[in-house]
Amino acid sequence: MYGKHGFHRPPAVRTYVTSLNVGELDEMAPYLVEVGVAEEKDGVITINLEALGFDKLLGNGRVSKKYVINVGTASASAKAKVEELGGQIISEIETA
Repeated sequence: MYGKHGFHRPPAVRTYVTSLNVGELDEMAPYLVEVGVAEEKDGVITINLEALGFDKLLGNGRVSKKYVINVGTASASAKAKVEELGGQIISEIETA
């Protein structure tokens, strides 16, 4: 009779972060090199995860190769695992 009254909550704004674990990356790396998405030189695999659509690298899993990884953010455990084998993570932000 009087219509609807009150506050209408605006739709939630969600931001989605696509993440990848170091263990998954270690399994995918040979295939990525084979198809030309990653590059292997002198035993070091260079991968740009941002170009592949990943925003964050997480530390779950094992690393068996030396990597140079370009990614937006990386967890401290992911960074530690990659650097333990002499690799490097190039990221804007390091998260816990």
